[in-house]
Amino acid sequence: MPPRKRKIFQPETNTLPVAEWGLRIVMSKEKPISQRAYARHRAATFGHCSHAAVQRAISEGRLESSLVVNAKGVRKILSIEAADKEWAATTRPDAEQRAEDDAAERDLPDEQISLKEARRRREIETLRAAKADAEQRRLDLAERRGDLMSKSQMLADVAEEFAHVRTKLMGIPLRCKQRIPGLRNADVKIIDSLVREALENLADGN
Repeated sequence: MPPRKRKIFQPETNTLPVAEWGLRIVMSKEKPISQRAYARHRAATFGHCSHAAVQRAISEGRLESSLVVNAKGVRKILSIEAADKEWAATTRPDAEQRAEDDAAERDLPDEQISLKEARRRREIETLRAAKADAEQRRLDLAERRGDLMSKSQMLADVAEEFAHVRTKLMGIPLRCKQRIPGLRNADVKIIDSLVREALENLADGN
């Protein structure tokens, strides 16, 4: 009689307790889903969720029994159904919780936000662009009416006026010599020096 073969028990999954995390290490053919994938599921199913909201739920202990740690030590969602039930049981189902989830996304980069947050950001950018366009049209109209002057035109006008004033002031020494009999050349030079000094101070903003 041939010897009987010994049966070897091979479980479908190899589950080991991890006391310090309160989770399980699971190695199986059925791969758990990532936290990002679960966030996308909740966003599509419930209308709002983000990766940041899932991370916060895990850190606050609102998602725990439905989590696993794979062989690489990465926390994942073992079952979408179980995670949804645990989320509903541990999370406030009101506007306050939703507002907290939305607020958690405000500082995230674009590649980590939900569809709802993407819409919100797009609406804000559209509103800002519309306001900027309206302001530019208002300024253009004011400039055409003559109520507003462009910076370049203002600088050109100031430079022209300053050149005119400088010419007038530089002519003072010669006019003094013409109108004051007996004015010595040395006195004219002193007046010319004082006028130039005043012009230099004005050009320097003093």
